[in-house]
Amino acid sequence: MSFKEKLKKELIEVGIVTSYFLFCFGMILLLKKLFLAEYDVGFYAISAAILGALVVAKVVVILDHTKMGNRFEEKPAYIDILYRSLTYTFAVAIVLIIEHVFHALGDSKSLWSAIKEVVVNREAPKLWAVIICIFGSFVVYNIISAINKRLGKGELKKILFSTKK
Repeated sequence: MSFKEKLKKELIEVGIVTSYFLFCFGMILLLKKLFLAEYDVGFYAISAAILGALVVAKVVVILDHTKMGNRFEEKPAYIDILYRSLTYTFAVAIVLIIEHVFHALGDSKSLWSAIKEVVVNREAPKLWAVIICIFGSFVVYNIISAINKRLGKGELKKILFSTKK
């Protein structure tokens, strides 16, 4: 396979996964916007959804091709799905916590008080809500991925996009 073919295949794979996560993150932001509208709070973060989807998609595609991402591939599908969903969510949760702590450092006196502010005080419910939604998006992604692997390459696509004979 030539470099051009490999690049095209990689871009298509990352594009499909990015589209999925962009949809999921867009739904999370839409829900957040709808909840905040009750309090007349404006909220716009589509760029965060796009950047987040790109980063998460690339990480997921890389992990899907590593031993860590395929550790339980030979086990029943539910074990593989749960392991991958929890692992991916844990990684994203760590990044989210670090990001929130970084932003809280501006208002805090020390690193410890910033961590406490994010994990214990005002940021915790919002952070947990996002982590739970992200976990749900990983579960659905991993269910689709497991079905696709077990049916064989392209079979799920045929089922979903072809007409009944």
